[in-house]
Amino acid sequence: MARQSTPAAPAVEKPKTELVLVAIAGDDLDAGEEVAIPLEEGLPIGRSSKGLQLTDPLVSITHAIIRYTAKTGYTIEDLSSATGTWVDEECVRGESRPIGVGTRLRFGDTVFELQQARLAPIWVKWVVGGALGVVIAAVVLFGMQSLAPPPIQKLSCPPSTLGPIGIESLSVPDSFLRARGIVVDDLRCARVTDHDEDGHAEVWLTRTDDDGEYVVRPESDGGLTVLGELPAGCQQKLKHPGEFPLLDCSGETWLMDEGQYRVIDQEGVVVWYRELPEGEEPAPEDPKSKAKAKVKAQPQPTQVIELPGLSSAELGPIKVGRFALIGDGLGRFLGMRGIHRPIHYLICEEAFDGIKFQALTDEGQVQELRVGCISDLRFEGEVPGKPVAMALTPAGRRALIDDVTTFYAGNPDGIFLPREWTDVVEAISASPGFLIGATKIVADTKESDAPILTAIPPQSSVIDGAHQLAPRDSRTAAAPIALTVPITRPGKGQADPPGCSILRTTTSPFRSYGFSSLVSKPFLTVEEVGCGDPKVLARVGYSGGTTDVALPDDVDLRIVVDSRTSTRGLEVARARLSWREKP
Repeated sequence: MARQSTPAAPAVEKPKTELVLVAIAGDDLDAGEEVAIPLEEGLPIGRSSKGLQLTDPLVSITHAIIRYTAKTGYTIEDLSSATGTWVDEECVRGESRPIGVGTRLRFGDTVFELQQARLAPIWVKWVVGGALGVVIAAVVLFGMQSLAPPPIQKLSCPPSTLGPIGIESLSVPDSFLRARGIVVDDLRCARVTDHDEDGHAEVWLTRTDDDGEYVVRPESDGGLTVLGELPAGCQQKLKHPGEFPLLDCSGETWLMDEGQYRVIDQEGVVVWYRELPEGEEPAPEDPKSKAKAKVKAQPQPTQVIELPGLSSAELGPIKVGRFALIGDGLGRFLGMRGIHRPIHYLICEEAFDGIKFQALTDEGQVQELRVGCISDLRFEGEVPGKPVAMALTPAGRRALIDDVTTFYAGNPDGIFLPREWTDVVEAISASPGFLIGATKIVADTKESDAPILTAIPPQSSVIDGAHQLAPRDSRTAAAPIALTVPITRPGKGQADPPGCSILRTTTSPFRSYGFSSLVSKPFLTVEEVGCGDPKVLARVGYSGGTTDVALPDDVDLRIVVDSRTSTRGLEVARARLSWREKP
């Protein structure tokens, strides 16, 4: 809970309109809660216990201070905070700005609005006692509506679903639904459990459109903690007492890890491998020289992606195939090597000159491994060569390519592959993979419109010893993938793509009622205000759609609004802005 220290201060000349901070959003104060601003010493704001204490991790220890003087009025000064102080739509660092009634202040994810302090109780008592009190009370209540928490939906849990802890209904915030692109009509309470027997229920919410499931834990403050977002077709496996069960979800195995369900075993694993020279056979007794994984016989070999004509002297001719892991082989493999988290990729020993045997975890950290490699894993389908690496997720495929090329070429300049290369684009879209060439590399990017083309200069120096790849969050540059900003609540917002552009958004309520609301105003308006005169880029209605706009400084902007028809009318399920720099 936020703490506020307000020691007694000497009398000072009071302003005509005394202001208070009113909480709008954040974890430290309830919506509508007021914070007084001492006139003499001001109100320090930060993670320090002095003044208004916020636990938001994006807030600095001494973040900002609000002051009042008879000469300047109310001002806010950012104390060179790490993330800046947002004054209405402006980010301020190390400077002061005047503030007044209606000014919105944001510190990290915590939002306040300045409002006039309440009048003295004796005046309130007098007004409420008169006929005018009804009008004034109505005005106050109307003004406070904007401070209410986001709307919530009530889901009922039928008696047949109740487990050891009875939950008859569940409050689901609209923001939780919109962040996942769903409306409340798509969601129902499937069952209530207490698998780990800790006295706290897990509620299994099922989407009616595709049978996907969300495992959530209701919290005492009314919020929801998401324990897992599972695909359709999940069947419970055996569990040890006091533990969450393994779930078999249409070929994927999900395991409860540190309070959340995470995928630990997937079909469609992408394996990078080198073909053996003609006539060469591996020595089965030597694990390091095994060229074939242990396989389970099946009538047809797994599809192999081949894009011929490109090879690399440094990395060697490499091909890609999609293979399914047998059983829970990956979980055992990782556990024996001290990895207890899901991973994006594995790189084998002797895979690439100078690169250690290592894995990239789902937290973006590189973990070095010392023994064994892919030859210890069992695949459904025969790997027709020597495995050198394995990617388990779309992010893992991109990260593996980016990490290897970053090691060989520093921070390579990347561009988006043009659509004119239809043969390459279609081949990769049909079977995502990669190819490596003397000067090119193409990566699968499902979240973008096209793969990435990145230059790899020839390796110019001898590598001494083995290298551990840098954690991805410590990079000085990254591959040019699209950046997406979701819009999850009505009101005004701001986004800052590369270049001079500043985008201001105005978002209406996510649900429309009746025909008149559909034609009276758009759902989302996007303006560009940073490059000269303000300009409206797009107005998108409740029917949704995709709008592409070219911004200054060679930046492409895409505005996407997905809407659905529910029993309550037309509703926007998801809205987002995406941008990327042009080649």
